[in-house]
Amino acid sequence: MANRAIRMDRASGFVVGTKIRDTVFARHESLSPEQKTAIEHVTSGEKISAIVGRAGAGKATMMKAAREAWESAGYRVLGAALAGKAAEGLEKEAGIVSRTLASWELAWKNGRELLDARTVLVIDEAGMVASKQMAQFVEAVSRAGAKLVLVGDPDQLQPIEAGAAFRAIVERIGHAEFETIYR
Repeated sequence: MANRAIRMDRASGFVVGTKIRDTVFARHESLSPEQKTAIEHVTSGEKISAIVGRAGAGKATMMKAAREAWESAGYRVLGAALAGKAAEGLEKEAGIVSRTLASWELAWKNGRELLDARTVLVIDEAGMVASKQMAQFVEAVSRAGAKLVLVGDPDQLQPIEAGAAFRAIVERIGHAEFETIYR
């Protein structure tokens, strides 16, 4: 998983142009400098990106603007989370069509809603995802030529099963970080 994440970090193909980003920034004038930096980070082209921030730091607001940038550049944006409540929150707050990780796995097993090279998959609350399941998602995204964006707090709730996959990936690929809490 870690080695595949490193290879994805070195790969490119998901660049969102400066003009599109500037248009999104103009529509979202209230974005903080941290949020703008995070958007630049996740839209810079690598096939994997990570955002680290505590609850209330503005990750959902940033993801809404990032979704608009990706969609303006012609990408399909999908969301996932371990818990249904987190998937609902990502969909409601960021406008990203989302479902649970288990739901995505079942859909793919049945040949539905497959990822492709024009898909960005955002995993929210990534710090809660166990290593085995994270490895499966990293593999699926990589195989499809899609982009993976991991969002979470490695110090929050840890996975029930083995591993701290989010932390391991973040340590290897880097991340944009939110330090200011707004709520």
